[in-house]
Amino acid sequence: MECIIAKKGGILLSKEWEYDDEKREGEYKYYVLSPKHILRHLAYPVDLEDGFTVRDWFQIVENYPTLQELDGFMEDYLQEYSKCPTSGCVDEKYKDFSIYFKKSVASNNWDNENWECDISIHVYAAKSEDDPNVYGIEFWPLNECLDMPMKFLDGEVARELWYLDKNDEKRMDKSTLINPVKMNYTLFDFITSYIYEISFFGLPGERKEKMEELEDMCRKIDAREVELKQWNGIGADGELL
Repeated sequence: MECIIAKKGGILLSKEWEYDDEKREGEYKYYVLSPKHILRHLAYPVDLEDGFTVRDWFQIVENYPTLQELDGFMEDYLQEYSKCPTSGCVDEKYKDFSIYFKKSVASNNWDNENWECDISIHVYAAKSEDDPNVYGIEFWPLNECLDMPMKFLDGEVARELWYLDKNDEKRMDKSTLINPVKMNYTLFDFITSYIYEISFFGLPGERKEKMEELEDMCRKIDAREVELKQWNGIGADGELL
């Protein structure tokens, strides 16, 4: 298998190159993956069909029930998904947005002896892949984004070089490198990174409560019902300076 194609409607196809010895030529063939053996394919890269949406992501998880075992919040978000309308689930103010996946690989020598490596996938909303204004999706209700397209972006590799200055304080070298690179997103990446992002604040009800708390905080700030203090750092006692 070369890769997996995620199709609209929540269908996963294997893309395979088959060579005909008699014709002396080959071509790609596509086969529907069986839900029974889907865990065998978690490490294979995924390509998304044009127009693939958040709704199609949930349909994959429904069509391949074993994938639901990859995250403890999956069942609760599937229940929220099941209550949503069957179409038209995009907030008007976000109708031109897409959900983007961006993988990053960062290495650093923070401990001065061994290099450490961190691999992460950022999932966010934006109008385009080069839009400087990106939006977190942790609080977005599913009925406002289910029909939003999903897209994979090229990733980036960063190298952070730290050193001790003359006062023995750690500093980051200004020559830190960040290079754009072509990244593969495996089936495991695709399924787990999205559910991780939307469940960051817990169950659907819990993230709704957190959102209401933040909205109330913003209202109080706008109404000058709270005292604002200038940020000057945190003292040794843990209090604001």
